[in-house]
Amino acid sequence: MSPIENLLSVVDAYAAATGLAEATISTRFLAGGRVILDLRNGRDMGVRRIERAVESFAREWPADAEWPADVPRPAPTPAAAE
Repeated sequence: MSPIENLLSVVDAYAAATGLAEATISTRFLAGGRVILDLRNGRDMGVRRIERAVESFAREWPADAEWPADVPRPAPTPAAAE
């Protein structure tokens, strides 16, 4: 899978686990309510930004939720490192 596909898989799992709307997740993790929708519609995003987003998801992941099996989970990093 591409980095964007990995990110969208994480977003889908997070939404299912938390019940949050995609726009809310997009705002919290990607600083814009339309970013995830734009990615789904073919927009691009830099690899470093994707990596930071996935690291943020790993850090904030609900304890009782399954991380997507086909996406490598980064070790959580301190928030100050962003």
